[in-house]
Amino acid sequence: MRYPRADAAGGTYFFSVNLAERRSNLLVRHVDDLRATMKTVWEHQIWDEIDLAQHVDYIHYNPAKHGWVTHPVDWPHSTLHGYIERGIAASDWGAQI
Repeated sequence: MRYPRADAAGGTYFFSVNLAERRSNLLVRHVDDLRATMKTVWEHQIWDEIDLAQHVDYIHYNPAKHGWVTHPVDWPHSTLHGYIERGIAASDWGAQI
């Protein structure tokens, strides 16, 4: 599948994928099935460090936002764990939101 995108040398991109069944855990169980079940794809070229940080926060908080876990750190597949290990994020990141 090919779709139009901005072409910026060295650019960083963020994209999100939504399944038709938003509560499905298909992406975790069958990540290889991603293309077959995509409903929409939203792409955004990252403009600067602040924009990148906001998108990373969005990714980290999303499992709690959608009710998969109570706190973002509880999501076992999250890159938040690496951020905590490297001292970039606190171990209770997102618990107050």
